[in-house]
Amino acid sequence: MSATGFYSKIRDKQFQWIGKSAFPGMLFNSFEYLAVFLPSVFFLFFLASLTGLATLARLMLVLASLFFYAYWKLGYLPLLLASIAVNYGIGSMLRREGESALRRPALWLGVAFNLGLLGYYKYADFLVSNVNALAGTELALSHLLLPLAISFYTFQQIAFLVDAYRGRVAAPGFLNYCLFVCFFPQLIAGPIVHHSKVVPQFNRDDFLRIDRENLRVGLFLIAVGFFKKTVLADALVPLVGSGFAGAASLPPHEVALVVLAYTFQLYFDFSGYTDMAMGAARCFNIRLPLNFSSPYRSRNIREFWRRWHITLNDFMTRYVYGPLRGKARSGKRPLVAIFITFVLVGVWHGAGWNFVLFGILHAVAVVFVTVLAGRFDCLPERLAIACTFVFFVLSLVLFRSADADAAFAMYRALFDFSYYAGPSRASTLVISALDIVVIVGCALLCFCARNSNELSADDRLQSRMLPLTMTLFIIALSINTSSSEFIYFNF
Repeated sequence: MSATGFYSKIRDKQFQWIGKSAFPGMLFNSFEYLAVFLPSVFFLFFLASLTGLATLARLMLVLASLFFYAYWKLGYLPLLLASIAVNYGIGSMLRREGESALRRPALWLGVAFNLGLLGYYKYADFLVSNVNALAGTELALSHLLLPLAISFYTFQQIAFLVDAYRGRVAAPGFLNYCLFVCFFPQLIAGPIVHHSKVVPQFNRDDFLRIDRENLRVGLFLIAVGFFKKTVLADALVPLVGSGFAGAASLPPHEVALVVLAYTFQLYFDFSGYTDMAMGAARCFNIRLPLNFSSPYRSRNIREFWRRWHITLNDFMTRYVYGPLRGKARSGKRPLVAIFITFVLVGVWHGAGWNFVLFGILHAVAVVFVTVLAGRFDCLPERLAIACTFVFFVLSLVLFRSADADAAFAMYRALFDFSYYAGPSRASTLVISALDIVVIVGCALLCFCARNSNELSADDRLQSRMLPLTMTLFIIALSINTSSSEFIYFNF
């Protein structure tokens, strides 16, 4: 069976609902979150801290985080609680057992539990669909909805178990562990936090005190993220949606514009969420890890992944690539480890052949750059950045398309230059002047402006941060007519 025929056979059987949230939760860019939930939790948390009972303040924050999660879908709250309880129990056993022969089986049991949950909810129907397509069977699909945040809290807890096995985890306490997993700013779509980075912050004395500088920077980051999501990313949604839906009838230059628009939509949507997450956490005196560092300015694809979704790259490097590579520093083993790691990065993003191919494409590119390390240093910086950016833009066709067939159709339209040689055809895509302005503005911000992390750390901006925050909020609120989900909520 040809690849195209295989994709065609399973296309209609693939579960388009997997990863799609069907429940109107409390979005970071919604009125309920910004005007009600966040201020209320802030007030109650620091009110509880005034009692001097640190346990009460932490408990209040845990309960608020669980409420935030349950607001999306109450039925998946027991799954989150069970995951927390099982992982905390296994982690506690791993810390206590010393050199017991039970430690390794306990670790594998914990990892299998986490991957089993993730695999069942995220990949079961994908595997069944492929078995049906290959074997001609009619196995029933489960039609499961992907529990929100499972891709993120699964990785966080696997890292906790592995480090507990390695003796690198101090007893966090159950409340601190719950807060590490379900702290609402990072629960839904990351960053993927490491226990060693956040748990110690829960034990600091200043965690329970209002810090004006943290509050000022936190509100600034929330405003920046809100602006990115509302003014930039959401403005490109109509163009991207209609463009990917009708690519077959479009000329190559319009397909290219649509893919470019999605490149900026994805970045400002996800980095906007991350800014809002980091900002909210900062209001509670918690510093979440950096997740973006101007990735579109990368000179090669390996550098790109050190700047894009940094916490995912850190996890995969530490807990997948490292064990696969072992002690080898050269030869084939590190290259094989890189390849497997990046294929898994693609699969982590979604259950579909388009994500598998996305991972393979990046795996090949990173291996290629690694093998030829230093050979491209002679390239002018701008040319190297342009080549890396174009590669990523082209790879996003796989990332955004509904399935592999749709991605191949998009590529055919993108490179169908016979369109210009044939009879004139009217385009079905409406590209407004506003679309062009937003795309150009996004490009200038990505390639020329300082990013939000640099701005928030600039001492010279401290005196102007409050009026700048208010300006960004006013602009975003004047444009925001409805709250749309963040793209990474679907992963």
